[in-house]
Amino acid sequence: MEALTGQRLFQGANEGRVVTQILANEILAPSEAVNGRGRELDAVCLKALMKDPADRFQTAKEFAGRSKR
Repeated sequence: MEALTGQRLFQGANEGRVVTQILANEILAPSEAVNGRGRELDAVCLKALMKDPADRFQTAKEFAGRSKR
């Protein structure tokens, strides 16, 4: 995500603040985080970053296959 947006996903003055952001904040799609970024990768990025591991891609092969669509 950071490579697509050029921005840190979560920022804070210390580790505690970063963890708080991870737990409390929604993740913006790349197209929402950066003006002019296309929506092509939004769904795949958001799925890869789901908070519940069961909702994420289960294998690298699944991730690679989904990102080629």
